[in-house]
Amino acid sequence: VHPSGESALCLNFDRLRYCRPSYGYRGNNDPKWDTPVHPDDGIYRLDLTTGEHEQIIATQSFCDDPAETIRDHWLEHAVWNPSGSRFLFYHRQEDPDGAHDSRVHTAAPDGSERHALPDTGFYSHVSWKDDEHLTVWSVEPSISKEAKDAVKQSKLVRTLVRPVYDFVRLRGPSLD
Repeated sequence: VHPSGESALCLNFDRLRYCRPSYGYRGNNDPKWDTPVHPDDGIYRLDLTTGEHEQIIATQSFCDDPAETIRDHWLEHAVWNPSGSRFLFYHRQEDPDGAHDSRVHTAAPDGSERHALPDTGFYSHVSWKDDEHLTVWSVEPSISKEAKDAVKQSKLVRTLVRPVYDFVRLRGPSLD
């Protein structure tokens, strides 16, 4: 919710059910969302007085390169800075083999003036420190790439861990 209390940033939880089941809601199984990129996915601004909403950032806008559309893309964790002059959000991606990338962006209230933090491939636990500074947990880009490459090449991960992860992610218990 914007600090003024007049609007809110909204994510597509139907889409998140497919990309990140622990964040999406079980129950809606509309297969239209089970696609690498969907034009209706993104961040929406909701007017809390009228109920009107509009898409201010399309997930598809992060997929300029056709090669990117083999990956699942989604946006999450939209959070306003203290004054409401900008918000941050994650752009996350997953390869068909399960490798993830996370990027952090900030934007003006209407979704314009986007700024991307340096691409390390991994971000987590981001929070506004004040209107202009973030506190972020990440890794150095070279470390992130080396770690991902090691995991991708690990026979143990491919043969034992990945099938268990996929099973839990796709068929695990519901918190409904």
